[in-house]
Amino acid sequence: GPQTGFVEDIDKNISSIRKIIRSPSLKIENFTKGSITNTRIALLYIEGRAEQLLIDAARQKLNQISASVIVDSANIETLIQDRRYGFFPSFGVTEKVDKVASLLAAGRVAIICDGSPFIITAPYVFMESLQSSEDYLRSPYYATFSRLLRLASLLVALYLPALFYIFAEERPQYLPEQLKNIITEQRADIPFTLFIELLLMLLVFEMLREVGIRM
Repeated sequence: GPQTGFVEDIDKNISSIRKIIRSPSLKIENFTKGSITNTRIALLYIEGRAEQLLIDAARQKLNQISASVIVDSANIETLIQDRRYGFFPSFGVTEKVDKVASLLAAGRVAIICDGSPFIITAPYVFMESLQSSEDYLRSPYYATFSRLLRLASLLVALYLPALFYIFAEERPQYLPEQLKNIITEQRADIPFTLFIELLLMLLVFEMLREVGIRM
């Protein structure tokens, strides 16, 4: 699909969206926030597709920003979200132009911050985490299969460690005798409980992921 990405200039980012959505219904509202940085912020939506309640809520939250320094869209996301300590993200963040254009056409709003190549979209639906831009460029059957595969992988990642703990520690009678003996022999010299071992394993995976990203 398209490889066009956003840059750090708000005018170029708006132009990139207008190259795809050539409609007068695309509305842009400008804000200037940050008493020190005077950062330009733009709220984008398609009139007639985005719900008025959503537009009013986004406009109200942007007007309520009172920070002195705004240097990135992440600052805006932190300032306008309702659930600051939630486990799930309140907004989508992307740097792909085609994705933002598709979300705007689907009735979402987009927030662009000058100086940041990452665009905020709202509202965010959890299933967006399992979607890819390539899904819209393939056949419906293949795209559906890919999304179901991602969903199955998510469920396996969430529940497999817990199920392993349950069967190995709490309900070993449900395991085949040979498998139970193998687990017992392998864990004979380990000084930690199975729960601590699983916790350490998941922590190591997160550390390896962070190392792969940061290096």
